[in-house]
Amino acid sequence: MNGQTDKGASTHPKSRQRRADLTAVLIIALALPAYYKIKFLLEGKMSLEDILHPAGLFEVLYAALLAALLIAFYRVGNRLAKGINQTIWYRLFPFLMLGFAVAVAIAFTRFFFTYVVPWGTQSSFEFDVAILAILLPLIVSGVADRIFLEGERKEAEQAILRAKFETLKTRLSPHFLFNSLNALADIVEEDPELAVRFIEEMSSIYRYILDHQSQSLVTLKSEIHAIKSLLFLYEQRHPGAFQLQLEVDESSETKLIVPLALQTLIENALKHNHYNATTPLTLKIQANNDNLLIENNVNLRSETASTYTGLDNLAQRIRFVCQRSLNVHQAGDIFSVEVPLLASTNS
Repeated sequence: MNGQTDKGASTHPKSRQRRADLTAVLIIALALPAYYKIKFLLEGKMSLEDILHPAGLFEVLYAALLAALLIAFYRVGNRLAKGINQTIWYRLFPFLMLGFAVAVAIAFTRFFFTYVVPWGTQSSFEFDVAILAILLPLIVSGVADRIFLEGERKEAEQAILRAKFETLKTRLSPHFLFNSLNALADIVEEDPELAVRFIEEMSSIYRYILDHQSQSLVTLKSEIHAIKSLLFLYEQRHPGAFQLQLEVDESSETKLIVPLALQTLIENALKHNHYNATTPLTLKIQANNDNLLIENNVNLRSETASTYTGLDNLAQRIRFVCQRSLNVHQAGDIFSVEVPLLASTNS
């Protein structure tokens, strides 16, 4: 990717997968022995003293090892499944995996209770172990989904907070205010009407950020209005340096987009590229079904100070709110980003 792409905090799916596997192992290590102890207690085959006997730790150890073995078996099986083409074997593979898992579980159970702890096993116990081997993928996936979703929720909340802070920091930064006030001072005497509009557009930017930063979605029409105000300020400082091409019809304007998405993308383009009246920065915004395409020509600066959070924060917010991805591409001297659009509930 080119220098226009920001780099932010990365996610760690493998780390979450390990957490999910470990959590599943702990659940099974505690739940399987507890199930039998409660069952035997209710049937009068075991007393409370028997339940608390230190020898019960072997049962916890057995259940943990069995769960770890089966999870490892399924992980290896999933890797093998990815290499199988769409054939009849691909369709049969999950059922073969379950059959092998049952055999592995029963073989390990007999080994453990014959050579490690010579207590012996019963057919009813082996049947329960076989059922566990079949249900384990569901248990692990349920735990994993919980951990993944919780992790994504926290990351998205952090991304939203970072995005709010970065946007407000940019707008409230002394550099931005100084440049904006300088531009205002240059036109206030020469063109009072333009100065009044400059103030109105500047206040419009702050009003939009403060009014919409806490919302999950806003209309595309309001986003476009906000970036027009932003580009108006930049145009007064750099006349002729920007060309905005809007290809958005009225029906698309009613669709929803995450707030401050267009501001983030346009500021990303402004930050990383040269622009002046001779070589203007061309910004094209085009609505295409359920996506909004934002393109700009590439004329990279040699050095750019960046906090490396812009696009990453936006991508996390979009993934959390829209359950879709932010797609970034570069072809030649054109940098493009596709932002998901959602249908309005009022349409």
